Amino acid sequence: MDIILWGKELDSHISLLDISVNKDTIITIEENTNFLDVALQRKPRKFKITYSFLNGKIKNQSIDTLSGHQSIIKFNAVKYQEFIAYCQQHNLTYHGKSLNKEFGVQLRKVLEQYKSVNQNKP
Repeated sequence: MDIILWGKELDSHISLLDISVNKDTIITIEENTNFLDVALQRKPRKFKITYSFLNGKIKNQSIDTLSGHQSIIKFNAVKYQEFIAYCQQHNLTYHGKSLNKEFGVQLRKVLEQYKSVNQNKP
């Protein structure tokens, strides 16, 4: 439950970009973002999720990355390192012991501050 409340504070979203269906398989392309991505100007992560069905029930699920995933991860890591440097320079707490609502609220405040300072940077 804690991580759900943390996700709510950070405005986590999963968007369904595409779906294809055949007799016993559903394949979705989904995009995951949250306020961390917005504040740090990171790129969204996209995944291909394959659901296999047997007798009307999910038999198996697999999650795969899409082409270009590594470059997105590298880009996002640089943005996160810039955020960490900013937090350390300004003595701001950017990490917590657990992903719960309290930490989500704290992190959101720090992210809002970071975003306001960096919103006009490319």
